[in-house]
Amino acid sequence: MGLQFYDVAHLAFYFGVSYEAGWRRLKALQIISEEVRENLAQKQAAASSFRCVHGERYLAHRQRFNRRESTFQHKLLSMALGAYWVGEISRG
Repeated sequence: MGLQFYDVAHLAFYFGVSYEAGWRRLKALQIISEEVRENLAQKQAAASSFRCVHGERYLAHRQRFNRRESTFQHKLLSMALGAYWVGEISRG
């Protein structure tokens, strides 16, 4: 199915950036193609609505994690992205 606007909206919320900054960063890292970037850019309104509707749910979810668990998740994500960038793992 591939990356959807709500995936980028969730990542953007998690990292505290805008939806646009999220897809721009994914493109800069060459994780998404130009075609996917264009599709995500066209979904700006849908992503804004999604974040408004689900924002409170995400805030509640994030507050359940204590600092230690959050740090572990961040390290795991960083390691996974690093492994992807050096070709140790694939997008799949």
